[in-house]
Amino acid sequence: HLNVFGPGVNNSLLQWRWPEKKRFFFAAKLPTLPAKDATTTAMSLFYGFSNYVPHLSSVTVERLPFRVVREVDISQLKDEDLEVFQKESKLTPIVELSFEEGEWKAHTVRKDKETPDSFRTIISHFTNMIEDVSYENVKHAVSTTASEENTKEDDLSSELVIAHMIRKEATVHLRVKTKFPNVARPAYEMMHPQKPYEDILLQTYHVVKGKENWVWLKDCIGPKGEIGDELEALIYQREQQLRQLNYARCVFLPSEGKWKIIDFSGWEDECCCSKTMSQLERMKTEVIGLRDRRRESKG
Repeated sequence: HLNVFGPGVNNSLLQWRWPEKKRFFFAAKLPTLPAKDATTTAMSLFYGFSNYVPHLSSVTVERLPFRVVREVDISQLKDEDLEVFQKESKLTPIVELSFEEGEWKAHTVRKDKETPDSFRTIISHFTNMIEDVSYENVKHAVSTTASEENTKEDDLSSELVIAHMIRKEATVHLRVKTKFPNVARPAYEMMHPQKPYEDILLQTYHVVKGKENWVWLKDCIGPKGEIGDELEALIYQREQQLRQLNYARCVFLPSEGKWKIIDFSGWEDECCCSKTMSQLERMKTEVIGLRDRRRESKG
């Protein structure tokens, strides 16, 4: 018996869902109860962040809630779902939502869940929707007899996506950090000759109440692949020699399935999870618009 949804159960299993049917799970609160005939209402949506704190030989996990406020379509919620928000409970209700056509839609209150999605999961869902992997793409990827032909060759070009996102100011501002910043470059290359130093991380941060320092959600966006000698040297020089933090404007490229650093004109004030989420909402909407216009021009 195989548990499809159990992580690490079987490496040969692949979970996939149609991009338009992606679901987010947020802990939600209503600032005010909506009118009986209301179809939308403001919701405070809380997502999680697992803060791993080493302590001797053990690791403790601290779940920190963070919030964004969104106008949410509640037309699909039943009366019993809305009644959950009126009851006093130690647990904040978990609401299942989708992001469709630039709007958040609530589908149901999940009484079987107690914790919201982590921010990394939210980022993953958005990039999955932007990448828009179809059922045909999945069949091609897992088929042993499929040809080497690229089934996504008709996707938007990276140059078009980058130019459009810059024009629409739909880029994400992230901190760029080398994976081993405290190791001298020659020494690192001697110790790890098979692993390129170009491996860097794209990061954003949370602000925790009651603490003066920012809590960095390290690697929440993920590692950046090969970036070329010129860009790698610039990152190294700014971080190691100038002791300067690197903030970059970045775009997720659907045709390549990875993040692209555009330039280092990113702003520190824009490098936080709530603004990253807002920009991903815009990026997803803009990519869908580009695809629709492309299909119309071809039709």
